[in-house]
Amino acid sequence: MTGDVDIIHHPGLLAEDIDGAVAQYERLGFMFTPLSLAKITIKAGEEPVYLGAGNRNAIFERNFLEIVGITDQAVWASFPKEKRGPGRAVGLGQ
Repeated sequence: MTGDVDIIHHPGLLAEDIDGAVAQYERLGFMFTPLSLAKITIKAGEEPVYLGAGNRNAIFERNFLEIVGITDQAVWASFPKEKRGPGRAVGLGQ
């Protein structure tokens, strides 16, 4: 690799307990956006449905820290694992 890395475009953290993870970072002085709830389309042509997950972001001048987590365990568990997005790769909410 040549040159210097001068930016990491938004590191992310996957957490089963999004509220707990955000609280930890807030104790360190981070400030977060309001909770954004995730929706996905299950079948083409249908309206997106709530996935039981969401995210909050700590915004910086040139990037942000994203915390993604489960907001409703029952709803999350009702979706097939292949529909859960990146959370399935780390076993989020199995």
